[in-house]
Amino acid sequence: MWAEAMNSVAMFAGSISTTLFVASSLPMLYKAARTKELGSYSLGYLALANVGNGFHTVYVLSLPVGPIWALHSFYVLSSALMLVWYLRYEVRKRRRSSAMPRPQGTSSPQPDAETRPAPLSQAGWPGDPLPPSQVDGHLQAAGSSHARKRREVALRRLLDQLLSSAVRT
Repeated sequence: MWAEAMNSVAMFAGSISTTLFVASSLPMLYKAARTKELGSYSLGYLALANVGNGFHTVYVLSLPVGPIWALHSFYVLSSALMLVWYLRYEVRKRRRSSAMPRPQGTSSPQPDAETRPAPLSQAGWPGDPLPPSQVDGHLQAAGSSHARKRREVALRRLLDQLLSSAVRT
């Protein structure tokens, strides 16, 4: 009787933990599917997670059917899906950005139309640095990821120009 009660408690705890682990991963999967932004993940992590899941499958298959099977199945599918998405979207994006033409005298690629800051009044592209009044106004337009990307690109352009002028002098 004691063993049956413990088995029931263990099955209940396993079911609850499986539900919580799956629920905690769904926002990550939803966001990755919606945005296709997987740059914060490392290919090494995703590959090792999939290899680990492969070895763990041998262990799980030796256990009686229960919540661990559901949890492991979810982890196998979600890890494989994240790896496929990473390879499909992130690697493709990195290849595209490394194939972009580089402005003369810089080591970073020229931004594409999506990440390039919108032209501000009389600032040229690529070329002259932005006047401080325009940079300040541009940097204050915070909030969206697009605005952050534009700020990062503007900062990279400014740093590239400063470094290239420092090398010339």
